[in-house]
Amino acid sequence: MSPRKTVGRSTLGAFMLVMAAMSLPVVSPAALTAPKPNKPRVSTGGVHRLGGSSAQLTGVVTPKGNPTSYYFQWGPTTAYGSQTPTASVPSTGVKVKVGQTITGLQQGITYHYRIVGVYTVAGLSQPPVLGRDRVLAITGQLKFELPKIGPIPVGSPFILSGALTGTGRANHPVQLEASTYPYTEPFAIIGTPAVTNSLGRFAFRIANFRTTTAFRVVAIEPRPIYSPSLTVSAAARVTLHVHTSAVKGIVRLYGTVTPAALGARLIIQFRKPIKLFFTTVKKGGVTFSRFSVIVKVRETGRYRAFVKLPRGPLVSGASSTVVLHAAPGTVRKSKAKH
Repeated sequence: MSPRKTVGRSTLGAFMLVMAAMSLPVVSPAALTAPKPNKPRVSTGGVHRLGGSSAQLTGVVTPKGNPTSYYFQWGPTTAYGSQTPTASVPSTGVKVKVGQTITGLQQGITYHYRIVGVYTVAGLSQPPVLGRDRVLAITGQLKFELPKIGPIPVGSPFILSGALTGTGRANHPVQLEASTYPYTEPFAIIGTPAVTNSLGRFAFRIANFRTTTAFRVVAIEPRPIYSPSLTVSAAARVTLHVHTSAVKGIVRLYGTVTPAALGARLIIQFRKPIKLFFTTVKKGGVTFSRFSVIVKVRETGRYRAFVKLPRGPLVSGASSTVVLHAAPGTVRKSKAKH
């Protein structure tokens, strides 16, 4: 090979290397030593406040100094299909606990969910940071248990209590609704909401009960859950007093019926099933009626007054019992058996 050709090729190669170097971008020494930006961390948390059709998804976001936001993806499969609104967190380096509520959950379905973090570096959006997938099973449908309540004397207070059962029963807001006799008006909210305890139990106090009423309890949800209707009867309030006489065994029984029940039949009972004496309720006042009857006591024991009312906003009522003493030597006659 001739010397002239060798020098020509070397010169051409050097020229091409110089041109390639000139086309490379200029990088400063500081850029070569600058650390890469820290990527935020996200962690999918558990489920709080699980109700009949709603739940609060939780998680932890660590922005590491970057402008960071987050949202939750959720759905019946790992393809999710739904997501919560995007919310931002402070651009700090510490962990931030977050949570968002989802609604429209259905009983008997298992849902998947995860937290997703989004952030920017130098104003440029970066690929999302994905939390791990977790599952949420809606298995225990919320239901109410309301025990029966006997007749309540007019004007008395009472406690309506019960329990919410199923997943999410604890610390759940509930509201009392009522419809009074004859139940032609729709249920309406009464009082203020309550919150169930850790066992799902709740109680409402009804003051100055006046008329037979149907009650129901509502679990406050995007789709409310209602208890069965519970009817509590308002009973006539009856008082019974005794005035003794000089003759042993002869007493006057008297008292009042509230509200006024003019003409109602009043029975003096001994050992509840046995009806011994009768009278009628007479006029007494604007809000109450009176009764009075003189009887001969044939057997010592506890007696009460019972007023019989027709069907309506009030039901029949009874007084507390009093002890009556028979005259010495008095024996109550009974039917002879043949």
